[in-house]
Amino acid sequence: MKFKTLDPRDPKKVPQAVEQNNKIFRADYRCVCGNAWETISTHVAICEMCGSHLSVESGEITPHPVLGIEVTIAALAERCNLGNIDPQHTGGDASVAAIEVALTAELPPKDATLVTVRPDLDSVGAMAVLNIRSNIGTVQHGVEDQDTQYLFDTGVDMIATADKFACGEWKSKLLPTAKQPWDKNDFPETAAIAAAISDHEVPFSTRVGWMEEWLFTRAEPEGYRARVEAERAEMIRAIEEKKIKSTIYTIVDCDSCKETLIGRDNFCSYCGIPGTEVWCQEIGKGSGAPLLYQIAVVVSTHRFATQLGYSCAPIVICLNPEFRIGEGDPHRKFTICQYQAGYVDLEKVQAELNQLEPGWGGQPNIKGSPQGTNSTLTVEKILEILEKNLLKRFL
Repeated sequence: MKFKTLDPRDPKKVPQAVEQNNKIFRADYRCVCGNAWETISTHVAICEMCGSHLSVESGEITPHPVLGIEVTIAALAERCNLGNIDPQHTGGDASVAAIEVALTAELPPKDATLVTVRPDLDSVGAMAVLNIRSNIGTVQHGVEDQDTQYLFDTGVDMIATADKFACGEWKSKLLPTAKQPWDKNDFPETAAIAAAISDHEVPFSTRVGWMEEWLFTRAEPEGYRARVEAERAEMIRAIEEKKIKSTIYTIVDCDSCKETLIGRDNFCSYCGIPGTEVWCQEIGKGSGAPLLYQIAVVVSTHRFATQLGYSCAPIVICLNPEFRIGEGDPHRKFTICQYQAGYVDLEKVQAELNQLEPGWGGQPNIKGSPQGTNSTLTVEKILEILEKNLLKRFL
């Protein structure tokens, strides 16, 4: 099998993405005479070996078999002629990971190409499982050594558990400290192999091989464990040295008028009655007002700001007072993001922000203030707009 990553960027904005993806989907189109070549038109070609004029529609050209693994872009998923293993995103079932499906899925041909737009533990793990099954026939009692089989089974479980946590509803995590650098939901056991799998400087097929070895032996590619531990220590230092400052705003229902508001003053902004919860650092702490939601506001120039914000809340406002683009001048920049779609309507938020400050944009779950210029908005104004566009309420 071959292993490739697809380019998920908008083809209208990034034409080279089309070219790169076409090479993957058109690679190894083959004539009935057995000849294969790398670049032909989508539907018609002339075989360089036998000279035949061939077409896909007639069956004279056999498209190269391509199986998608978590190909979340619909237009690309449709081009995967062997289907797309994507239970969480396309299938909408966050309780099943791709690596679990790969244990029993129909095996692709040995000359197939496995592709993804999400090279993470789950997608690469699924590719590794399919390749292992293709080579040894099974992963269920297909290994003579029981200890090796146990490592494989538990490795699959570890990856599936971590991935389902990441794709499930938001859950709070403890901020790292020198005494407790990892929360259980940080999944430190898979941190090093996750860093290795996401290293785009390494050929993708090499990363799939690393995953296969890790599943059977827990061997981690050299240097990545030290890297993640160093990054964790850097994060802890940044917190201890107050380089990352955070406030957790709690959205509550006023005990008196029952209006929903973001606690930022010690009274209800609707009825003016004091005693409504303002904000808290721990979920559920405060005046006793029913907790509905939390928004983390993180002010920092540090690269871990968003990650730490998500430890505290599913919606994060990051303010970098000295953001730089390359060698450009520092400027005040906001980033607003949500853990997954459904917490807040960020498209409406973006529309309102653009009325106040043109140039806001970004992807569906993350929006940013105008590039290269100081944002003049305040945290309070952004909180106000977020409050109006919340989508979920839960206790």
